Amino acid sequence: MSQKHKALSANKQYHEDADNDPYMQLGFGLMAYRNLLEGLILCFFFLTCLIYPVTQIYARGAGYQSRVEDRSPLCSKYMLGNLGYSSVQCQTASFGLAKIALQCPYGKIDQISDAGIEGPIFGINSYKLKNNQQSCMVKGENKPCSDLVDKTWFDQQFRSRCVGKNECMFHRDQMTLHMDKATNPALYKECINDNSLIFVQYSCTQDEGTQHKKWYELSIVACIYLMITVIFSMFIIYMKSLSKLNAIKYDISTVTASDFTIEMDISDEAYKHFLRNEYEPKGKFDYYSQGLYLKQYLKKKIEDILNRYDAMKNMDLKT
Repeated sequence: MSQKHKALSANKQYHEDADNDPYMQLGFGLMAYRNLLEGLILCFFFLTCLIYPVTQIYARGAGYQSRVEDRSPLCSKYMLGNLGYSSVQCQTASFGLAKIALQCPYGKIDQISDAGIEGPIFGINSYKLKNNQQSCMVKGENKPCSDLVDKTWFDQQFRSRCVGKNECMFHRDQMTLHMDKATNPALYKECINDNSLIFVQYSCTQDEGTQHKKWYELSIVACIYLMITVIFSMFIIYMKSLSKLNAIKYDISTVTASDFTIEMDISDEAYKHFLRNEYEPKGKFDYYSQGLYLKQYLKKKIEDILNRYDAMKNMDLKT
């Protein structure tokens, strides 16, 4: 089959396809865009199916169960944080309430980091701290009041009542002060009143079994995400290759401007020869730039060659 016959056959097939799909008449760019959208829809549908087991792994956790009352989004249980986490918590309570409740949002109470009393000292409201990170630390202005707490006794009570539990309750009297009212009545009066705050900073950790379970589940999640990355990368490479093939097919099947153009390689020597011997900025072509003059020059040369070819062909026919 000749090249001409193949081209005619491809053009005929293109028109038949265009009749069945009028969208093809809008040009290759819009066709490629539509094909890309269709491919992305199918790709992301498949990736959604792959991600479904990940959401179910996350949903088995209980990290956000305690936050349902806080109006957390309904989709929060399908997030990574729902598997739980270790954290440092800070709990404060007014001295007038007499009790302070310690609770972990996830995991069990492990150890105490710091504890003390925030109270107005020397006319300064130290419990109204601008830096929230200091509100659960014995630092600066709250140190005189916090030193009243018997840390050794409080640590013992904390270990016996709270460690290994999800929540526990403390009474302010269990913080056992070093001094009574008679030792330093001025400091005692400033620190021990209804305007003071008791603070406790403690850590919540997951047990080893829970952590091993999380590591196993997250290993599966990581493998799924790696698979998704590879599939999506392969899809992009496939779409790029397919687009190039479709561009060639479209060019063969349709008549475009490229079908009436030729490419000519002009060496440096040939171009310099043209400038030296042919270029006339103010000659018979009036005034032209080098590039435009070269275009006119080549056009005239090609026309002369074609005219000579036609003349020779006519002569052969006469003879």
